[in-house]
Amino acid sequence: MMTQVDPDATETDTNMDKQSTTELNDTNIYKLQLAVMSIVNSIIEFKGAIDFM
Repeated sequence: MMTQVDPDATETDTNMDKQSTTELNDTNIYKLQLAVMSIVNSIIEFKGAIDFM
């Protein structure tokens, strides 16, 4: 992903841009973890159901 550099931007603006990108990545990682956990839970429940039969 290319970030556009604003020639008029102050250092604070640039830091704020970086911070919002980091927050976005954290949210995506969190969503990914939730997805992985739910898949794992489904597999465990499915395995339990098979064992129960």
